[in-house]
Amino acid sequence: MSTTTSLVSDLSNGTFFAIGNPLLDINAIVDSEFLEKYKLEANDAILATSEHEELFQEIKHHKQVQFFVGGSAQNMMRTIIWFLQKPKVAAYMGCVGNDASFDRLQELADSAGLITSYQIKSGFPTGKCAVLTTEHSRSMVASLGAAQHFTVDYLDIPENRLLFENAKIICCEAFFIQSSFDSLLELAEHAYEYQKIFCITLSSKHVVKKRNGNHLLTAWPYADYIFGYEEETKLFAKEHLHIQTDDLHAIITALLDIPKLNKSRPRIIIISRLLERTLVGKGTEITEYTWKWPPHIADTHGCGEAFVGGIALKAFHVCSGYLAYMALDKSIDESVKAGIYCAYECLQQTGCTFPDRVSYDPVTFWK
Repeated sequence: MSTTTSLVSDLSNGTFFAIGNPLLDINAIVDSEFLEKYKLEANDAILATSEHEELFQEIKHHKQVQFFVGGSAQNMMRTIIWFLQKPKVAAYMGCVGNDASFDRLQELADSAGLITSYQIKSGFPTGKCAVLTTEHSRSMVASLGAAQHFTVDYLDIPENRLLFENAKIICCEAFFIQSSFDSLLELAEHAYEYQKIFCITLSSKHVVKKRNGNHLLTAWPYADYIFGYEEETKLFAKEHLHIQTDDLHAIITALLDIPKLNKSRPRIIIISRLLERTLVGKGTEITEYTWKWPPHIADTHGCGEAFVGGIALKAFHVCSGYLAYMALDKSIDESVKAGIYCAYECLQQTGCTFPDRVSYDPVTFWK
């Protein structure tokens, strides 16, 4: 048995815990006329309005429609399970409706080996996201539904408390700030009190603006790890730290300097530009990693979560890979490279999916 395999076997069920907005992803291949019909732009992501209800009904009947587990944090946990090849090593919590979409989502999450505890709000539909792929682009339309109605009291139910009390690493997507900031803050305080690792993903430019950005700034001192994309990181720095430069090194340095509550370990900031590079800031050092391009790219959706899972969209897959390797006591360098591998695999799949088996060999992959 290899050393890594032995370390994985030592990880307990529920080592990782995440909370966020659970969605049922509905992937469909469409043409430009379909986008025009619903006034959508290529390579864009929007929140659904009432005029998009017909869209969701229409794509369900497409010949090539596929359903996947969705939501940033949920995909992070699913990526970790895949990369470690260890079912139930990760747990997830969020809010759903009591409908057929929830039934399908629960089935998909169970088949992925994910421990779940969904708060059910019967008065709202389960959140969903239409992922519309054309020949050269992808457009996303998200309808949050019940996902934005999570309530903090759900954390107090004894069996739910056990999920995050048993975890060693706790992750929150910044999208969740709009759903239940009180819940995010309670988890942050729990992680600080019990010396657990607390991670936040910046999620999107929309989330880092104004009121949501202020909430994010409130949670920042609790964070041991911050994951994000370059553009949202620049916007956050400009709006909340009044930093006008686009120099990522200067921005990361400023973000590292925000006071941190747990001074026993340094904050680490990991910022990616999809398909190109990842910057890692720790202390006074910033290291740049170049992504490895796959032989073909099927879809960029979910790549971010893969980085977080390997390091939570396909650059957050770098987060997943990163966190998975970090839990095995690997170095930052090893963990970042593992995260990039997760994104590499996800880029070659439709949606946030992976091949059945992990083929990662750090020596041969990085030749």
